[in-house]
Amino acid sequence: MNAELHARILADLVVAGKASPYHQDANESDPRYLSYGVRAPQVKAILKRHVKDIRSLTYPNQLALAERLISSGYGEQQSIALGILEGHGDTLSKDSLDFVIWIFRHLHGWSKVDAYTGRLLQNILTKNPENVLPMLCDWSEDESLWIRRASIAVFTRRLAKSGFEIDFALEQCSRLKFDPERLVLNAVGWALKDYLVSDPTTVLSVVNEWKRQGVSNIIPRYVARGLQPQDRAQLLLGSEPLKRHAPR
Repeated sequence: MNAELHARILADLVVAGKASPYHQDANESDPRYLSYGVRAPQVKAILKRHVKDIRSLTYPNQLALAERLISSGYGEQQSIALGILEGHGDTLSKDSLDFVIWIFRHLHGWSKVDAYTGRLLQNILTKNPENVLPMLCDWSEDESLWIRRASIAVFTRRLAKSGFEIDFALEQCSRLKFDPERLVLNAVGWALKDYLVSDPTTVLSVVNEWKRQGVSNIIPRYVARGLQPQDRAQLLLGSEPLKRHAPR
């Protein structure tokens, strides 16, 4: 059933890809990233078509199916796998992190890294911070830009806006503030922008200090997206701490 189901999912993706006008499902530059050209709405429709059969599998067989999809290297197969796995985030948070590490070693594009951090890794982190936080610290020094991006992209969206582990998140951002890769620096700016909601004073103080240290303009420009227009100009052009903060 597992192999048959995988074959049916794959067949649907291939057919959709042949009918698609797109070369990829996302704008990805890593040559290891493979794609049929099927965009997210169609991928979701294919997942929905097979979700009943997927959920009829045992938990180990669902994990095996997800592993097979992820290991293909195709972004759309990895998106289907994420749809399988995100329903098991609580269980995965209690298991060994080896499978989580394996997953991220097989993601070679910002679109999948960001999807997996937001829809899976955040859940695992909140359920098992004592083990996941040290892992993320190690990831910030990894040779893979995708692992480094994941190590900070997880501190975005709802987690950042809630103020979750802000001290650790700021330390993580600091470890990556001089990263040579634009896509990592973008993630640093993204995290800081989202933390503006919970602690604008601290975030803006940090960004102004980093500007004096000579960080890339990529970071303050991204943070500025979360500010009111007048504050945005002051952050990018001025040197004094801002008195007004991001709108809540």
